[in-house]
Amino acid sequence: MPLEKILLCDESPADLAYVAQVLGGADCLLLTAYTGEEAIRIAKAEQPDIIFMESAMPGLDGYASYRSLGEDLATRHIPIIFINSKQQKAARIYQESLSASQRLRLLEWPQYEPAQQLFQDAFFAPSGLAALAEQANSPVLVLAALEAAYYYFSNQYGRLSDLHLTAPSELWMLAQTASIALLQEPKKIHPTVLPTLLSGIPCDLQPLLAACKDPQLGSRLVNEAFDGAVSLPSPFSPNRAYCQESYEVAPDLNCLRFTDGKQVFFLVQLLSTADALYFPVDNVFLVLAHINESHVKRLQEKLMKDFAKNVAYATSSNTFAGVIASHSRPSHFYYDVWPALFELAKEAPVLENLPTIIMRKDHDFNDPSLLFSYDKYQVLDSAEIGQIACGENKWFTHIGRHQHLSSRFAYELADHYLLDTVLQAPDDKALAKTARLTGCYPIVWLGVEGQKRCWLEQVEGYAYILNQLSLTYPNLGVIFDGWTMPFTPSEASLSEAEKDHQVVQNILKQLTFEPRYVSVVGETSNTKLVVGHKADFFISNFATGSLHISRLLAKPGFGHLSRTFSEVALRYAMHIHPNPHVYLLPQGYISDLADHADIRHDYLSYSIDKKSFYQFIAERLPTLLATGQQPAIRYFIEPSYSVTYDLRLHVKMATQGNVFPVGAGEDKVLELRQYPVDYLQRQLIYGTFPFGSAEKAGLPGDYLIWLRAPLPRVCYHARELTLMAAHQGQTLTISDVFKVGHKVLDNYFTRMLSGGFAVAFGQCTEELLAIAIGNLQNHFIYIGINEKPTESYDLLCQVMDWDRTLFATLTPIRYELNSSDFSDEELHLAKTMNSFDLRLYEAALEWFNNKLGH
Repeated sequence: MPLEKILLCDESPADLAYVAQVLGGADCLLLTAYTGEEAIRIAKAEQPDIIFMESAMPGLDGYASYRSLGEDLATRHIPIIFINSKQQKAARIYQESLSASQRLRLLEWPQYEPAQQLFQDAFFAPSGLAALAEQANSPVLVLAALEAAYYYFSNQYGRLSDLHLTAPSELWMLAQTASIALLQEPKKIHPTVLPTLLSGIPCDLQPLLAACKDPQLGSRLVNEAFDGAVSLPSPFSPNRAYCQESYEVAPDLNCLRFTDGKQVFFLVQLLSTADALYFPVDNVFLVLAHINESHVKRLQEKLMKDFAKNVAYATSSNTFAGVIASHSRPSHFYYDVWPALFELAKEAPVLENLPTIIMRKDHDFNDPSLLFSYDKYQVLDSAEIGQIACGENKWFTHIGRHQHLSSRFAYELADHYLLDTVLQAPDDKALAKTARLTGCYPIVWLGVEGQKRCWLEQVEGYAYILNQLSLTYPNLGVIFDGWTMPFTPSEASLSEAEKDHQVVQNILKQLTFEPRYVSVVGETSNTKLVVGHKADFFISNFATGSLHISRLLAKPGFGHLSRTFSEVALRYAMHIHPNPHVYLLPQGYISDLADHADIRHDYLSYSIDKKSFYQFIAERLPTLLATGQQPAIRYFIEPSYSVTYDLRLHVKMATQGNVFPVGAGEDKVLELRQYPVDYLQRQLIYGTFPFGSAEKAGLPGDYLIWLRAPLPRVCYHARELTLMAAHQGQTLTISDVFKVGHKVLDNYFTRMLSGGFAVAFGQCTEELLAIAIGNLQNHFIYIGINEKPTESYDLLCQVMDWDRTLFATLTPIRYELNSSDFSDEELHLAKTMNSFDLRLYEAALEWFNNKLGH
């Protein structure tokens, strides 16, 4: 139908004139208005065929005018086209409008400024937007939602109209109803590959990343919060980014919104104080811990569906209301939340001034009122937390300390405090259970699992092991463990506990003796700790299943895990087992579930032959039960250029992470004096330090060392020094390096083992050699020889009682001395300067062969 009458509305006379000029060639009447109010009046009087209207105008803007026209029966039939960008060509708008059949048709998304266009493309799914525009028969709703979200994420609150405030949630509900994907999947970036451009501008993420990795971040934020707001370095400017908002995203996320006044990012908190950083304009998140796409997706959805509330909250003055210290799994609670809560509670003024500590319902695995005599503790569900925040203009921060960012000693202190406090206040249920085990010995803690990563034959297997143990130990007592119950359990938690109860009943049916037993399946942590304190050893899953008995109670015992998960767990020291007499069943005993390619490693179940497992236990149990004293402190000396990375890694795995790296130098060993002796006795002190350092620290112990043939070692080291000099623009020959005075090239082993590292270059003596050989023979429980790797690993595992299969793939450092690479003078210098080391190495070989019985 031809257009006879067109109404143009724009607050800018120049723009209006330009559009009128373009449309002037059309055979129609052009009407003009400069305000929304004027456009409404003219539309009612003149009944134009179509209206071109600028969306952003002072007074009654385009969106409000559109709403008014649409609600009036006299004008609701008139098509309206928004002129949303000055860059659009009026002619193009006009040409496309001729085919319009809808009441309102958005002919093209506006060409925004680069950052806004970047946001639109990154945050919203184009296909979803198109489908919703068609579905709603109202593309202006889509446009308003796009603009509103961008204004919110870029702190442009002044540009938000009433339509903006309602559009995102309306669009979200429309998408949900129509099952249309509205939002793009957030993209994950890793800290090792940081972007240099965010929100269309240069950024520097390193200061922000460093702040988030600070183990004291949680405590620092709480202390700052008392002053009204918290801050982090802005990646977009030299300024700080501030926050006084927290968004509770059900069921377990707390998200802090930071802004430097222009740009916005979110600190996502799930386990720790900093699990991820989310940049909404780019729709990317930087992973720091356990966050994945699904978590950030929930945040996106929360921001859209509660948009008007969120804007009101963001533009209010909000009050710090306390901390959340909570997680749905006991393992994460005790690994991530509990140490941070303990450290916070140690700061008496902080605890006294803290408005509240909140744990979410079904996530409350302990009780701060018991642990710290803190009377402002609350248990709330996610909806209640969200209502307090957005509804009452308050905000919270979550506290947690990721395991890999913390020293193990921090866990040691927290766990000792927890155990001491709980044992001093046992409840009646726990006391009744422990009383039923009076007179039993030994008492075995048996961990069952009716869920993931379980021993598939655990019913028959545990029954067989208990039946065999009862033959040797007629007074055997049994504690069955399983699902850990929060203080306010959900129906889901009760259901999971019932699965483990059924496993216990099935085991009991297969026993051939009348057992003395109690069950702590479905009990709280504190009941488990009181009852488990009586146990003598455990048999349990090595991961979460042994949390209370092994980590918190530090009992000895036997763990089992899938081959796949055990490799990961040991490599990354994921679980704390402080007792040195905890044996993980070697991988050779385990068969992982077949066809497990699509199963997460930590969900994988597995098979174990019950008779082989029992034999493994029986061979070690008498020694384990007889152990009454802690071993001496053990020091593993790593001479430079003598040990491979693989050896370090597998030593860490063999000790189940109980390695204390002290670095290089005697002074590092002296710093050990700040730790309790019993803690050091459960660690392997590992580093490059001279013999005698421990004695100077007043912490004598047993020594281990790994040696390499002196001549290849010193020649390789000398060559490395020439390369380092070349990188610094210096030209040095091998002979030059030998003559410079590097003590590492002058009888290095003799210096290390005699404690005479301070002796001047070229001044080693027969006396020092004699001292070194004497120390080697009298104070070392182990010497590894790089040139004899298989025998060295055999001996190491024999001395330390380690799983030999962990060292199966190791290869020693290989540097075969090729005499043609060095001049006769250089080789002569190397031999002359290391004559004592060559003799010391021969003495070490003799010691080594004697240990092997050669």
